[in-house]
Amino acid sequence: MNTRSFEQVLLALTMTLSAGCAAEALSEEEQSEVVGEAEEAISLFSFSRSATNNATVNTANFNLNINPNRRVMIGTTGIVGASSSGDTFLRLFDLSSGSPVQVASANDGPSGSISAQIRYTTSSTGWPFQIRAGCDGFSSCSGTVAIAHGKGTFSYSRSSTNYATTNYVDQAYSFNAGETISFGTCAAVLYGASRSGMSYIRLFDRNGVQVAVDSAETIGCSEMPKTTHVAALSDYYTFRAGCVGNASCTATVAVYAE
Repeated sequence: MNTRSFEQVLLALTMTLSAGCAAEALSEEEQSEVVGEAEEAISLFSFSRSATNNATVNTANFNLNINPNRRVMIGTTGIVGASSSGDTFLRLFDLSSGSPVQVASANDGPSGSISAQIRYTTSSTGWPFQIRAGCDGFSSCSGTVAIAHGKGTFSYSRSSTNYATTNYVDQAYSFNAGETISFGTCAAVLYGASRSGMSYIRLFDRNGVQVAVDSAETIGCSEMPKTTHVAALSDYYTFRAGCVGNASCTATVAVYAE
């Protein structure tokens, strides 16, 4: 059994044990329909609900593991695979203590839409969590909840990089085949990102072939909110960060697997 397979088995066992403890601690009302469980992965689940009183009753629940010290975006908007109809409401609970403890909630998305998106950073313990999906007030809604797992962030301040071809900053992260690599410097779209000036990031595969570019040549986030690329192989991908032309810029690049 290779290292990754062993880790997957360990995660699954941890989730099974944790879910069992959490189920005993939940009241009958809290034990709304559980629609799925997952290890830490790019996870999706769909739901259709009404009269959930801001996702406090009659919710669609989903258990999953999230690694320690990990940024995540969980929502019905702004993530690959996410969708919604109506005004969705999401809550996130930590199950590690045996009793569910709410750690985050969202009624709206980062751009003010009525589709919900939670942004949260796990503690040093991480592991078992539960997402509860419902609707605003007593309305009806439906949607698909998607989870984006943060791979990391890196910051830089540069000038005269000639579109990230010289004097740039390199950073590499590993991805699994089929995962969507999501990256950029727009804070409204990517949790943990920021920029001042016009950032420019190139993405390369392990063979040094450029596969995507994120450009802030037009400064507004609406024009270039983020860049995505589907990983063809399980491997490391390198981000080469600089600025548009020979201008100066300062940025934090946020990188996610969606």
